[in-house]
Amino acid sequence: MKAKKIYFVDYSSFDNYGSYVDQIKSKILIKINFHFFVHSKYKYECSNTTKLFNKISHQIKNKWLKKVVVFFEMVIDFFYIFLKLLVDLRYEKTIIVSLYQPFITYKFLFYLVKLSKTKLCIIVHDLIPLDSSYPKLILSKQENLLKMADMYIVHNDHSRRSLIKSTKKVHIFRFPILEISPSRNKEKTNKNINILFIGNIRKEKGVEILLAAWILFCKNNKNTYLTIAGSLGDGLHFNFSNLENFTHINGYLDDQMYANLIQQCNYGILPYTGGTNSGVLSTFVSLNKPVITSDILLFKDSNFALDPLTFESGNINSLVNVLENLMINPDVKLHEFEEIIKNRVLSHKSKFIKELNYAISSIAFDSN
Repeated sequence: MKAKKIYFVDYSSFDNYGSYVDQIKSKILIKINFHFFVHSKYKYECSNTTKLFNKISHQIKNKWLKKVVVFFEMVIDFFYIFLKLLVDLRYEKTIIVSLYQPFITYKFLFYLVKLSKTKLCIIVHDLIPLDSSYPKLILSKQENLLKMADMYIVHNDHSRRSLIKSTKKVHIFRFPILEISPSRNKEKTNKNINILFIGNIRKEKGVEILLAAWILFCKNNKNTYLTIAGSLGDGLHFNFSNLENFTHINGYLDDQMYANLIQQCNYGILPYTGGTNSGVLSTFVSLNKPVITSDILLFKDSNFALDPLTFESGNINSLVNVLENLMINPDVKLHEFEEIIKNRVLSHKSKFIKELNYAISSIAFDSN
């Protein structure tokens, strides 16, 4: 009987998401051979690791030329992975691919995986359709990619329920706490309450609800400030000119900016109307920041969504009520929420290690 080996492929393992891979690598305790293929800008410990993706394209300024080079780089890198799978004859192999979006080149990788007689496991992040307005072409690409897997990994029960029609095995471990480091010489938050939305702005993230609630809230509250940090998605337009106590940071946020903004806020806010997974929530709590969330299943499944900070998804008045409740003994409430988050993070980390090792062990040694 051949020994087992697991390969991980994570194309997006740069910036803060490099910590996602690092948490998995550093917390695998079972005796199993494994190897990671990561982004060229992966900045964590690199034993059993090959840096591959975007070695050339990240230096290209022209966005159209960059897209072409990215495509060909991915094809070459995926073929390199295939050769590694092919020549490693000593092992019975499984490859785990972290799939964030439906690049057409992933299909090329998956066909190569099948040719190498390697089992394919897909980590389903937020790949499940988030909103009915998504182009059908994109949804069909996602569907076709998912069908090629032998098994899946998800990070919460909501994602597992979304795959209920699948006859393939679904493994689960919770999303790890991302470890990010703000600047030591950060600005301290002042006595005002600062609320932060961070991440690329898409329709299902509920920014329209947030802005409508903010206008109502600011009529009676002048010492609270909202920052939205993130680029607008295609087709989205907002009029920010009539908003009080508001800042929009439009553009790409590097690692340091991302961490510093979170460190400087009092509360995060995620007013999503849809979604199956979010690394943003765990990033906030990694820096001990409580988060205002909608009540969609994604957040209901999370131990970090606090009842006093939860509002009815899509309900403007419900969000206003949550914001106004923060004004009652604000310092005391913030301290209480921070203590709850701190304790839940410790519990989460312990459970993550157990779930991760159970899932990896099941994937490696399951004979089905």
